[in-house]
Amino acid sequence: MAKMQFTSSSACQANSGTLIKGRCEACRQQDARGRLWRTNISRSYLLPENEIDFTCPAGLPWGYATSEITGLGDVVAKALKLPGVRHTVKILTGIDTRKPCGGCKKRQKWLNKLVPLGKKEQNG
Repeated sequence: MAKMQFTSSSACQANSGTLIKGRCEACRQQDARGRLWRTNISRSYLLPENEIDFTCPAGLPWGYATSEITGLGDVVAKALKLPGVRHTVKILTGIDTRKPCGGCKKRQKWLNKLVPLGKKEQNG
């Protein structure tokens, strides 16, 4: 059976105008994890240019990331939005982590300042 073009598949949204955050970030990483992700994709799909390190059809650069982690607060906020965690938090507390309250944002900023990671947070 012939393989489908990766960029025409539902696994790649580069040509649809709707980028899938996690997939585009994984695909555009040049480190070992990014290469492994693209290698796994190549088992099911034909890659552009028949290369593991192909040019993104949407023009996304290598190292593309939709958001920066500035500190522990960002890590906690992302973790609380994971499906299994989000559901558990909602059951235990009644809080929907997809709709953060002012307190959530304040704690996120406080934790970012307390334990900075990566780039420094911009004052804005």
